[in-house]
Amino acid sequence: MSKVLSFVFISALAGSVAAAADETASVAENTVADNTAVEISAVPFIFEASLDKGIDEALKQTYQQALQVKFPQQSFNVTDTASAAAAISKMHMQNGRLIVTYDESRISSDTAGSYASSWSGLETPVLCWLADVKSGTLTANGSDDPFAAQLISSAAANKFKIIFPLMDIDEVQAINANTVLTNGNEALQQASKRYDAKFIIVAAKEDKGDSADFKWSIYDSQGRSVGSSSISGGYEFVASKSAGQMAKSLAEFMPSMAASSVQTGVSGTGGDKFAIGPGPGNIKVKISGVDNILDIKKIISTIIIFGYESDVKLLSYDADGCIFRIATASSPLILDGTMANSGEFSKTGPWTYHWNNSSGVVKAARDGVGPADSSRVVSHLSGNRVIAAPAQNKAVQEQQTAEAEQISDQTDSPKEQ
Repeated sequence: MSKVLSFVFISALAGSVAAAADETASVAENTVADNTAVEISAVPFIFEASLDKGIDEALKQTYQQALQVKFPQQSFNVTDTASAAAAISKMHMQNGRLIVTYDESRISSDTAGSYASSWSGLETPVLCWLADVKSGTLTANGSDDPFAAQLISSAAANKFKIIFPLMDIDEVQAINANTVLTNGNEALQQASKRYDAKFIIVAAKEDKGDSADFKWSIYDSQGRSVGSSSISGGYEFVASKSAGQMAKSLAEFMPSMAASSVQTGVSGTGGDKFAIGPGPGNIKVKISGVDNILDIKKIISTIIIFGYESDVKLLSYDADGCIFRIATASSPLILDGTMANSGEFSKTGPWTYHWNNSSGVVKAARDGVGPADSSRVVSHLSGNRVIAAPAQNKAVQEQQTAEAEQISDQTDSPKEQ
């Protein structure tokens, strides 16, 4: 029976993954369920990805991560699942994520070469705010810190340049190591403006004998997260691996910058009022898991507790979730990080989150509308209203927005100023 389940699961990976199922079933007999792994070998090389876009896409993402770790000097674009399927050691699904352990010995340079993508590098330097945990200092431009030198050299090998802040009297008064270590990203974004940097690295290093722990995150000038990671080891190893991962994050983010500035309204030229992301004076986020009008009240109250008191307003809803507009002059990355780590929400994508405290679905029955069936959709936000879902065009979405604003007014959220 376990062979049958193994074949069914891996066949769902599609195409070449299905072809790998026979080999998988012959190597090990294991039950496959949401939280049970397919055991093939025991080499720990573990990566994970969200299942939001399907199991094929998740598998490609995990294999791309594996390639990048093994070959940090290159960038990759995995377009199929064939090589991933052949290298799987074990895998399982948990909490909406696919967790895959690869047999590193099955990931060869020849295989990696077929997915290698070009990375032309960056012309403008990347500003790095690097805090030393033990000394409590920030690395300044011209420092003789050997790790900083290794990081600069490794970045150059990956076709981008790292610079460190001047740490003159103005910066010393405004920024210190504690700003980095306590996630004072708004202050760092403000201090970075003088350098006109398109990207900044916020990083911390803690020496431990002959090795060091190194954690870093990259943000663009709008505060959007580009990538992050952590690693431990000797200076040369840590710097080389980290620079390769940084280059990969930048390479993957760069093509989306122009489109993102239009889609999210960052340019301030107006744009689609339903487009999520940072805009002039506000951030629009999409939240799923909203099953009840009480959820709207709770979400708005929770965001207000986060410190966003001037205006939180429901703009729109459809079958996929609600769009809220949150007025703020603070860096968008503060809201993103707060929601992603709060517990009340789970981050599911760029500016999209899931509400974890649903009040449950309200079922319509008392006003003659009756229970939902397969031929229609009943809005979870209002138990007595039948709507077309999801909205297929802007005209329908505009109409739904007018209705959504009426619901928003019932939540006692602050009025627009």
